[in-house]
Amino acid sequence: MKPHHDAAKNHDVPQDKQPPKEKPAAKEAEDTKPTQLATLQAQCQEYLNGWKRAQADYQNLKKETASRQTEMAQFANQQTIESFLPLVDYFTYAFKHVPAEAQNSEWLQGMKHIQSSLLKILADSGVEPVKTIGTTFDHDKHESVAEINAAEKPSGTIIEETAAGFTRHGKVIRHAKVKVAK
Repeated sequence: MKPHHDAAKNHDVPQDKQPPKEKPAAKEAEDTKPTQLATLQAQCQEYLNGWKRAQADYQNLKKETASRQTEMAQFANQQTIESFLPLVDYFTYAFKHVPAEAQNSEWLQGMKHIQSSLLKILADSGVEPVKTIGTTFDHDKHESVAEINAAEKPSGTIIEETAAGFTRHGKVIRHAKVKVAK
């Protein structure tokens, strides 16, 4: 059998002249593992942070969308609600002019029940009457239609309401028309 030609060559060449021995593939892989691991961990953290940002953006979008939908629903109902406010006035005016002989009639009781049902529907929609008589005039809630000399009342006190005012969810939707003491 002939000796392997390459093996014979390496024995004849002095040790310092031999080509460098190649590192085994396993040893090379071990040397790159820490840097690959660090790179993968950094990439993983970057992806995790991006995912967290996307989740936060999504949650903010959901809240904003819900808020806008609520606002739109309130605005859509606003016009309908405002169209019912004159009915409240009509009931109030009508009850001021009921003849004395009809004060205890069933018909009047039925009409008062209808008025209270209307007021309950409005209250369930966030509508509340503006307080007037005996309070101090507030231009944000009241509209003065007259000033009256009233020595017994301090100046700026509301002494009569000519038309009810209303707020909805704390916002004035119709100013109360009032008469104010001078």
